[in-house]
Amino acid sequence: MFLGIDIGTGSIKILLMNRSGEIQAVHSQTYRCSTPQRGHAEMDPEIWWQSLKMVLQQVPQDLKDQVEAVGFSGQMHGLVLTRADGTAAHPAVLWLDQRSTAELQDYPEDAAERLLNPLSVGMLGPSLLWMVKHRLEAVEQADFAFLPKDHLRYRMGGDACTDPSDSTGTLLAKPDGNWNMGLIHALGLPERLFPEVRPSAAVGGHLSEWAAQELGLPAGIPLAVGAGDTPCAALGSGLLQAGQTQLTTGSGAQLVTLTSSKPNFDPALNAYRATSDHWYVMAAMQNAGVALEWVRSSLSLDWTEAYDLAFQQETSVVFLPHLIGERTPLMDPKARGAWLNLEPGTSRGELMRAALEGVAFSIRNGLEALQKSHEVKHLRLAGGGSGDSRWQQLLADVLQVPLNPVSALHSSGKGAAMLAAAALGHPFERWIKQEDTPEVIPRGDVYQHKFEKFREAHERLKGWFF
Repeated sequence: MFLGIDIGTGSIKILLMNRSGEIQAVHSQTYRCSTPQRGHAEMDPEIWWQSLKMVLQQVPQDLKDQVEAVGFSGQMHGLVLTRADGTAAHPAVLWLDQRSTAELQDYPEDAAERLLNPLSVGMLGPSLLWMVKHRLEAVEQADFAFLPKDHLRYRMGGDACTDPSDSTGTLLAKPDGNWNMGLIHALGLPERLFPEVRPSAAVGGHLSEWAAQELGLPAGIPLAVGAGDTPCAALGSGLLQAGQTQLTTGSGAQLVTLTSSKPNFDPALNAYRATSDHWYVMAAMQNAGVALEWVRSSLSLDWTEAYDLAFQQETSVVFLPHLIGERTPLMDPKARGAWLNLEPGTSRGELMRAALEGVAFSIRNGLEALQKSHEVKHLRLAGGGSGDSRWQQLLADVLQVPLNPVSALHSSGKGAAMLAAAALGHPFERWIKQEDTPEVIPRGDVYQHKFEKFREAHERLKGWFF
């Protein structure tokens, strides 16, 4: 039995998979990040630990006793300053944090091209720079600058290490995944904080006696290093062939194209190392589930009501979903959300419909940026936020490419479990089942006019955001 742990932005999920690749159990626990002031997004790592204990308590002990190895999937880019004893010296600074805008100016002029990534707030590098300037005491107390999954693995008894998929997303690593010590020194960051980089499927330590008692798992089992949630989702859903592109919707939305050659720099796209012979190019939109969940909650709807009301009628309302700034293609941390074209009779259903359309338009912006350098004839569709068939059709109509919804659920957790198996030498390719649902075909470019209004609205409001 292999255990996959997925540390998401809004929840932690665990998945148990047997040696035949069959999922035996899936459980999750939600939580909320803290916003102590505008532009800040933090999380007490103790919440991850207590949430992990809670979800594992839901798993029968006889299943937990069979676990042979643990793998990890984690929200990317965040910074967890961690002491040698596994405690955090400061709340984790998450990927959606906006505080480090000024720190981007500290990077050398050619840094983005050398890193193959545009300079963006919320990445570990700028966040650590901000901490050095404003929370130096916490930095001095810390022994490691971890990403979320690496902090949790270390607390479970693992080694101080990370993997290339996460290191290349920090704005502090070379395209091969190894730390760029020249840049780290140039920025004045403490070299001692950066852990070893190992392959995602390598053994990254073993479960300690203390953690085993806390979690109800066998002591001493291997802990795979793991990977970021985006590559784990790609692995778990079967994105293994170079040239394939997948749209994953969760808190954010990611368009991922797998490539077997080192990609060129694009100021609107991210490029991360996946394995020793694969990279992936990503258009990352920060506001998908983040925006939709805010709208649904603000309108006091459950998700069934939200979808039903949204698809009862069309609307002329336009929604900008950029609640926490935006990456691809805007690269604008100051972008904010807005509803436009409201009338006294505008209904909750229209507001929800406009929110779905706005997220879809934002994804189309990202797709067009990706299509400038990569041919995309169809998209695999994955993620917990993509299950409703009406939403799938809207996406296909807006994006103007056929969609192949991937039937495999819980793909990030499954990918983490597959890495756990790989750490013990089990070939996981045989567990990939290409069982896609029927293709969703666009019904003509019925949203072109409204999409143009969406883009025009952002341009007109850009100087107004503050």
